[in-house]
Amino acid sequence: MKTETKHTPETWIVLQHNDGHQIWHESGGLRSLIATINDFNVCPEHGGSSVGNAVRIVDCVNACAGIDDADLDFSTDSKRQNVSARVKACDERDRLAEQNRELAAALDRCARELDAAYYDTSTLPADHFGRLAVEEARAVLAKVTA
Repeated sequence: MKTETKHTPETWIVLQHNDGHQIWHESGGLRSLIATINDFNVCPEHGGSSVGNAVRIVDCVNACAGIDDADLDFSTDSKRQNVSARVKACDERDRLAEQNRELAAALDRCARELDAAYYDTSTLPADHFGRLAVEEARAVLAKVTA
């Protein structure tokens, strides 16, 4: 599916330049200048720096790769809340994925320990607890690590 955007595509990078920093598009070893942010343009009342601003801009653009511009329209409270909910959902997805990896690793260790304890659970009777536990663990592992 083609993403609808009206900006220079990712990947963007930051490079130091004279009294500030520049934002560049980089693709296939070629670069094209997008913007220059000078330190003398940074508002002293609110702090910040050209590098801080440039890095923030680049990080946001690169993080939004593949998202349609329309989905990033925060012009109303409901749209801002929708995006906030999506971010929370992505954070929860990432947390659960990490938890899944940890549980799969623990289950794999248990299956290997049971197999080792019985020397080879495949030689046990089909209804033996050790054999059933290892087979069940391996079936679950096959689903979550595929």
